[in-house]
Amino acid sequence: MSELAVVAASQQSIKFAVLERYSGALTKFPARAHDLEQLSYGTAESRPRTISEAVIPTSPRLGAVLGCAAVILTLAACTNSNTASTAQSSTPAASASAAATTSAAQATSPAGSATGSAEGIDVTITAQDPTTVHVGGAPMRFTVTLTNSTDGDIPQVAMVVSLGHCTCSSGMASPMPSGTMQMLDTATNTWQSVRYVHEGTGTDYQSQTLVPPFALEHGKIATYQLEMQLDAKQNFAVHEGQSAIHVTIVDAATKKPVTGKPTALPITVEP
Repeated sequence: MSELAVVAASQQSIKFAVLERYSGALTKFPARAHDLEQLSYGTAESRPRTISEAVIPTSPRLGAVLGCAAVILTLAACTNSNTASTAQSSTPAASASAAATTSAAQATSPAGSATGSAEGIDVTITAQDPTTVHVGGAPMRFTVTLTNSTDGDIPQVAMVVSLGHCTCSSGMASPMPSGTMQMLDTATNTWQSVRYVHEGTGTDYQSQTLVPPFALEHGKIATYQLEMQLDAKQNFAVHEGQSAIHVTIVDAATKKPVTGKPTALPITVEP
């Protein structure tokens, strides 16, 4: 077999081997399969000829075919690279979405809660905002829930919501800084001012009920939504300290606590 025949056969073998190796990529990109034909053969006038027609040098023809193989290899590598990049980029996006789903869930969870009981009345205080309040800062919202867990009705329930002593102030009484308290009126969906009760040296605060005494039937629940806010101007220097929101169930007639300790939700006070 002459040199020209060997070269021609080699050209055809390389072309078919390359086509077979990357048939998957060509199936994905049918338009490029036609381009491959054009790259391998060129124009109609430059198609491989028989030995008797040999008019083109063998070395340039072999170089053209090898160049075609390089194009196909590059195309396949780019296809695989794009597929891998897509798969890799989708994982962080899902994690970010999950984190975002995890960072959004945590935001609606209660910032803090406290539970207690007073002669068959279960008391729950639940913070709807962070439990750190600042002088002149944003209000802190919380709910107070009372549940009648006794076997019968309670004709009169009296409740006091007060602010305990605070380590944020100096002096013997260590009072909570001055502020305001509001309660949501569910009938009008508006906030109404109520007593801001802070505990001092005596027990006078126990007579300052949040609402007038009311009946609570067996198994019924009463819920109050409140918000407290500290005044921007205080009568004493306020430094960081601890206090608590207290809910005390008192006797409607005597205004004495029915149990020894109130339900307390700890809070932090900062200047």
